[in-house]
Parts: sequence; structure tokens; C-alpha cells
Amino acid sequence: AAIYLLFDELGRHPRLSHPKEDAFNAIDLWTDDHQAIQVKGAPKSETFEVVPAADTIAFPGIAFADGQKTKHYNSYITAERQYLRAKLDHYAKATNQEIEGYLMVIPRNRRDQVTGAPDASIVEAARGVFAKD
Repeated sequence: AAIYLLFDELGRHPRLSHPKEDAFNAIDLWTDDHQAIQVKGAPKSETFEVVPAADTIAFPGIAFADGQKTKHYNSYITAERQYLRAKLDHYAKATNQEIEGYLMVIPRNRRDQVTGAPDASIVEAARGVFAKD
């Protein structure tokens, strides 16, 4: 709800995706410029993020030794960006159209828990990214 209300406040006329687009292509909503938006909540972070879908896929990420084990690190946001890019590429091929996509992460404590409205700082941060020319 917060991201929908955010785009509405920016005058970007958001529309919810079809449930099939959401379930199979990771698209939660569309902007009036046909940008695909994937939304993630961030229960522990206070950082609002808007990142484009990844340009490349890098698996498994960074490997490092920690004592007796080798651990692989691929941050949650990085992994989600890569997942979104893969889904959008598949959708673009199926629909024969180019799709610009963004992953938006909104912390729970930066939106109204009753209405879903984002706080003013998030609206301003998004305005900088999604301002119409």
C-alpha cells in the first residue's frame, strides 16, 4: 500500500499488476511510464531503497573463509535485484517488450501502520528517482 500511495502522491498513476504478473513475474505494480515495480518490506532496516533490477547475475556471490567453513555471501537486496532481472527478462521475451524494473525496499517503521502511507522523507527520496522530465 505504501508504494502505491507513494506513486499516487507523485502523480505517477500506479496500477496494481495482474495477479499472474505478480505471482510469476515478480511485478507488484506498474507506473504510468510502464515501469515494473517489485516491493519488499524491511522489518529490521530503516533504509528506504530504490534500485534498478540488476544488469547481471552473479551467483553464488562472495565466498569467504570463517574458521573452518567457507561461507557464501550474496546480500538480500543483491539477490532480489538479480531475481527481478531474471523474471523481467523472461516476461519481456514473452510479451515482446522492453521492461524497466525497480526493486523498492520500504521499512515498516517508515510507513503508517494503519493507512500504509509512507512518511514524507520516503516520498521526497522517491521523487528524486522517479521525477518526470
